Amino acid sequence: MVKVLLEREGVNPDRADTKYGQTPLSWAAAHGREGIVKMLLQREGVNPDRADSGGQTPLLLAAKYGHEGVAKMLLERKYVLTTTPDNKGQTPLSLALSNGHHRVAQILQERDNANSDPADAAGEASVPLSTEHVDESVAEMQSTIEAPNPDAADLDAQSTPALADPDEPEAVSDRTDPVPKSADGDLSTTEPPPLPEPPSVSPPTLSYSPVGTEAHPNRARSILPILFDHYFIISLLVCLLALLAYNLPSSFLHMFTF
Repeated sequence: MVKVLLEREGVNPDRADTKYGQTPLSWAAAHGREGIVKMLLQREGVNPDRADSGGQTPLLLAAKYGHEGVAKMLLERKYVLTTTPDNKGQTPLSLALSNGHHRVAQILQERDNANSDPADAAGEASVPLSTEHVDESVAEMQSTIEAPNPDAADLDAQSTPALADPDEPEAVSDRTDPVPKSADGDLSTTEPPPLPEPPSVSPPTLSYSPVGTEAHPNRARSILPILFDHYFIISLLVCLLALLAYNLPSSFLHMFTF
C-alpha cells in the first residue's frame, strides 16, 4: 500500500502530521518497519534527519525503541547526526543505553568513532564501546535511578520505595511521541495507535405524537374555527332537509293536480 501511494503524483512523502509533527519516516522508524524505511529513504525530498515537535529524529526513535536494522539504514546516510538531542536533552546513544538496547548503542558508538578524529581536543584517543562498557553504563545508570533520596521524609517510618523499573523509563518521564510500550516490553512489535474514529451520526428519528391539547396545546385553538364552520354547514344542511321534507307532500299534490 505504501509503495502504491508513493507512486502517485502529488504525494509528499516528507509531510509531517499535525499532532506530533512526525513524518512517515519517523513513524516507520519508531515502529521498526524496515521495508517502509528503505522505500522512503530512496525517495527524493525525504529528510532522514528531520525532527518532530519533540525534537526526536528518526534515528533517535529507532535507538529509543531498539530497532537495530532501522538504525543501520539511517546511519548509512552521512548527513544523519548521531548526537542530535531532543527537547529533553536526550541523544540516541543515551536513550539506547537507558533502555538497555546494547547492540544499537554499539552501532551508534562505532559510527561516532568512525567520524571522529583519532584524538580529541585533550589529545586522548577515542575508546570503542564494547559490550562490557555498555553493561557497565547500564548498571551505573540503574544504580543511580534506584538510589533513594536521603533528603526525602519517610512519614510511615518505612524504607523509601524504589522508583519505577529503569527498563521502563517512560513510566517516570512524560513521553513525547505517540508510540506506546507493549505489555511484555517488546517495543519492536508495538503498533501505532489507531486513527480516531469519525464521529457517528445517528439518522433522524421520526416521532409521532397524537393530535390533542396535551401534545399540541395550540392545535386545539386552530381547529376550533374549522369545527364551527363544519357545525354551521351541517346545521344549514339539516334546515334545508327539514324544509324539503315539510314541503314534499305539497309538491307531490301539485304534480298530480291539473
